[in-house]
Amino acid sequence: MKNDLVIALVSVVLCEAVCWGIKLFYRKDRPVPYERDKIFLKFDANSFPSTHTAVAAVLVTIFTPNVLGLVILCAVAYSRVYFKKHYVIDVLAGAAIGILVTFFVSYVRPS
Repeated sequence: MKNDLVIALVSVVLCEAVCWGIKLFYRKDRPVPYERDKIFLKFDANSFPSTHTAVAAVLVTIFTPNVLGLVILCAVAYSRVYFKKHYVIDVLAGAAIGILVTFFVSYVRPS
């Protein structure tokens, strides 16, 4: 369990960094655009990829890699689209990033 927590922590931090790095260089407005008048909102106003979905994918991949986990991940992704925070491609990319980062961190961790 302790090992899972370390993998989760490293994966979430790396996942956040990857998502914010993409948002820094790739500008895609949200379905309902945000104001871009403050420095933080300049990054947060970008839609691609969905960081919430990416982090949910990390946690689901580590702690509940079963049907229940898939349902939770789909619920998070659906809510981001339903509440007009992201497009479908944004949540799909977020889920892919979260899963790939988790597998990468799990693979390269010292034994």
